[in-house]
Amino acid sequence: MKRFGVMLVMVSLLGTACSKEALLSEHVITARHHLEEMGFDVESIYEEGTYQVTKEDWESIHRAVPHEEIWSVQEGDVDDYMGKVLATVSVRVKNHPLDDAYNIGHTRVTVLLDEGQVIGGWTVPVSKDRDVIGGVFSLSGK
Repeated sequence: MKRFGVMLVMVSLLGTACSKEALLSEHVITARHHLEEMGFDVESIYEEGTYQVTKEDWESIHRAVPHEEIWSVQEGDVDDYMGKVLATVSVRVKNHPLDDAYNIGHTRVTVLLDEGQVIGGWTVPVSKDRDVIGGVFSLSGK
């Protein structure tokens, strides 16, 4: 009887762990694994979303700046993704080079995915008031 109780507890714990993973989207799971491979600890998930830059956005004086900032820290070329709807996953991480930039101990990271594959992303330092500070950095913080 004791063995049955132990087995039941183990199966329950395994089921709980699996169900937490099952609640996450494939994009979140992919982004989290990518960031963990980079050495970061994912503390929480802020949001999932989409990102798109069009030729009109890129050429517009008023709309181009945020896109230019994002693409300035990517390894890929914006032309390869022009007009495509890309997935984004924004999370809070620890052990990132920007953690100590404002003595907060964590950084906001947004991972950019195309068809389920990580193609890049950006990071921003966060202040004590939880405000995002300054421009964007690459995923690695450079």
